[in-house]
Amino acid sequence: MNGYNMAVIGNITLFLQKTIGVDVLTNEMRGQISNSFLIGQIMGLLGFGILIDRMGRKVGALFTTLILITGIAISTTAHGTTPLGLIWMLIIGRGIAGVGAGGEYPVCTATAVEAADDQAATSSHRGFITAAATILSIDLGFVLASLIPMLLLLITKDQHYELIWRLSIGLGAILPLSIFYYRLMMKTSSTYEKYGQSTISLPYKLLFRKYWKTFLGTAGPWSMYNCVAVPFAIFASTVVSSLNPNGSLTKEFAYSTLIQSFCLPGGLVGGWCADRFGRKRTLVVGFSLQAVLGFFLGGAIQRIQSVPALFLVLYGVFLFLGEAGPGSTVFVISAEVYPTVIRGVMIGISAAVAKAFSAISTQVFNPILAHWEDDVVRGQQVVFLLGSMFCVFGAILAHLFVEEVPRGQDLSQAEAIFERYLLEDGEGHKMID
Repeated sequence: MNGYNMAVIGNITLFLQKTIGVDVLTNEMRGQISNSFLIGQIMGLLGFGILIDRMGRKVGALFTTLILITGIAISTTAHGTTPLGLIWMLIIGRGIAGVGAGGEYPVCTATAVEAADDQAATSSHRGFITAAATILSIDLGFVLASLIPMLLLLITKDQHYELIWRLSIGLGAILPLSIFYYRLMMKTSSTYEKYGQSTISLPYKLLFRKYWKTFLGTAGPWSMYNCVAVPFAIFASTVVSSLNPNGSLTKEFAYSTLIQSFCLPGGLVGGWCADRFGRKRTLVVGFSLQAVLGFFLGGAIQRIQSVPALFLVLYGVFLFLGEAGPGSTVFVISAEVYPTVIRGVMIGISAAVAKAFSAISTQVFNPILAHWEDDVVRGQQVVFLLGSMFCVFGAILAHLFVEEVPRGQDLSQAEAIFERYLLEDGEGHKMID
């Protein structure tokens, strides 16, 4: 849900411009549309992180779904007495959808980890299950966000642009609508029932003293991952342009779909590796391999681009490594290392910090590409080298600060450590009766 609704707006901007005019949908207004979703996401991350710890995962799951559907409905049916009024309605709708999409991060991550931990048969596969519920669904959304506009473009024979952009946004409601019933029927995990329903105020000062290093290990690598993943998703349009010199819209969407498809197996491979070799090792190795490939691409990009198919494959592998390493592990690590009573809020804060870093890095990458507009190859070279540096920083942060639950250990150990800390070092606080 999150991946599709986040990516689709960028893919239908051209259709929106053709409908209401380039003079109305200026770069500034395009930025407003993007920022509204991002701000909404951060609000959802923080708000629902707190909500699901206090009121339960099911409550959060239902409300995120309803808010997301509401935002999509407003965006799809956006109208105004003037074209500018339509844009502002779209901004409002995207902001509301962003709140729901952001809330999905703590909801899905905490729910997946706790549900997997409930059964002995699935407890040892928490990494794979969490990756499938989080990063795989996000990546699938990115693929569909390119594929669906392309199919609509083919069906309408390159006409009816307003229908294309409205349907592209509106179809994002299908998945949340289809799973709403199952979320309505979902049961609360035994982990949350036993450890998560605290009725007293949390000693936040003590929590910070205990988990500041843990937080650096969850927010830090996640931020570095976003600093690479988000700008390089945008950078894909530059890659597509070099492969599509004739400017065919259909080919542009086809290449974008192909590039995003490289990410799909990454989440599954990374989830399997996380269970087999450990979360931290998978995270560090993934960052390191991505950095090595990025430095190679940056150093030899001119020669590699002379063979377009080779460049496309290597760029796809670069994205794959990002998903197989940090993309598949940051979610499960952020869920496992915190006790249930603060799991949602800490996932939310970690992801919110990462979202902020992704916005900052995008503002860094875009001026670089603009500065080297007359020398596109040099601009792409700088982007790859800078992205690889973020990967190096991510590997260092992961090595220094990431704590992980040992393989085969259930989540109750984190609860025991937390309770012992509160009793011994927390002036006698007791969270679990």
